[in-house]
Amino acid sequence: MIDTVSRVTYAEAKTKLRDEVRNEVRDEVRDEVRDEVRDEERAQTRQAIIQLLQTRFGNVPQSIEADLEKINNSAKLSRLIVVAGTATSLDDVAGAIRKA
Repeated sequence: MIDTVSRVTYAEAKTKLRDEVRNEVRDEVRDEVRDEVRDEERAQTRQAIIQLLQTRFGNVPQSIEADLEKINNSAKLSRLIVVAGTATSLDDVAGAIRKA
């Protein structure tokens, strides 16, 4: 009788531990994928800003590209798209990027 109880308890513990590990791994993978997607979205937004600036003003100084790379806040990058589309000069854009 004791052996049966021990085996059931062991089996339940094993199942519970397996489920916990599975959930933990799933959560870690989900978080990594989410971070990668966000990184890719920010990279695409930066590229869109640069392309917009190139279309409007010609060559974009490396300093502007470097300053854009430092911005990791998606909301700030989204606001900079509007700036890139409405600014009257690259200096205005560079100032907005530095303030972001």
